Amino acid sequence: MISFNDQLEFSSRAHEALQRIKSKNNEKTTSELLHETRMNLDYSRMVFEEYSDEKFSKKIELDSNVYNQFLKSASEDTSQYVQEILSSYLGTIRAIYEHINIEPKIYGFVKMDKHSSNNELLNESRRIIFEHLDKHYYNLSSDERQKKYKSFVVGISHDITINENIDIDESVEHTYKSAVITKLLENINFPFTVKSKIEELLESQIYKEVFDVDTLEKLWEDFHEQTFSLSRVLSLLC
Repeated sequence: MISFNDQLEFSSRAHEALQRIKSKNNEKTTSELLHETRMNLDYSRMVFEEYSDEKFSKKIELDSNVYNQFLKSASEDTSQYVQEILSSYLGTIRAIYEHINIEPKIYGFVKMDKHSSNNELLNESRRIIFEHLDKHYYNLSSDERQKKYKSFVVGISHDITINENIDIDESVEHTYKSAVITKLLENINFPFTVKSKIEELLESQIYKEVFDVDTLEKLWEDFHEQTFSLSRVLSLLC
């Protein structure tokens, strides 16, 4: 956890940053903003533990059961190709967790670990996938699907049709599936509380003044690009 000296250093640097942005903020005083920063720091420490390689390995070990569900009927060449994509993808995810120094969170698999039976892990991975597909696609009406995905699907499917020379209907169906799987991958790798924290840090003026937000922005962009690329491959397997 953050040491007392680290807290002193953070407070000192945050105070200097606040002095520089004071003229840009007419709604809050420096003392109010500093108090808010300290409250956010305390809140984060209560909600999140620190990053560790051991916790990340545990997350990946459990998450792999979901990926394996998509690969169970894949050819050997396809499976190897996905594994290569996953290697780079997981490296980006690890880097994000390390950068924000937050314990890697696991989506689903409550009270499960490496000692859980194969049947338990199999059933849970299926539940995660099928419940997501039902909630974000199959249980939606046509109007609800359009409202949720249309803006994304229209642009992407148009580019795919032109760049990859495939039928427009096929492209639209493929993009719909990719969009749904993209959301699943985002949920698995950065559950809601962590995703919200990352977005909060990216928008925080104080964080930008004190920490290396450029690196976090680049990693977050890479994650989303890699997520969609992976989702396109996985959409062909379901």
